[in-house]
Amino acid sequence: MAALALAGALSWQPQTRCAAQDKPAAGQRLAQFRERMQDTMKELNLTDEQKEKLKPIWQEQAQKVRELRQDKNLSPQEKMAKVKVIQEEMEPKLKQILTAEQFEKWQKQREKMREQFSQRRQTRQK
Repeated sequence: MAALALAGALSWQPQTRCAAQDKPAAGQRLAQFRERMQDTMKELNLTDEQKEKLKPIWQEQAQKVRELRQDKNLSPQEKMAKVKVIQEEMEPKLKQILTAEQFEKWQKQREKMREQFSQRRQTRQK
């Protein structure tokens, strides 16, 4: 995923939106994800060894979330709850790879992203 994140930062995708739902198109979501991953790696100052260990963890999480997004049987609330579980399952794995300082930074970044997501959701609902 580290290589994927670096590649994503190099290839900018124009902002397109699904008109019916005013949500970012799949290409834009992928570009945003790649950008966030690159920013995270920079801010955490990961070693090459850490990047290699994290790659399969992030790939697994991305696959689970991708499958979840495609599940038409779940409501948005159910999907959000399942994403939270997926993220919580990843935490102990990250804790084994990151230093205490890196893990703390990662938690703060994740909380900041949750707040931003919540604000965007509230704005859309108005």
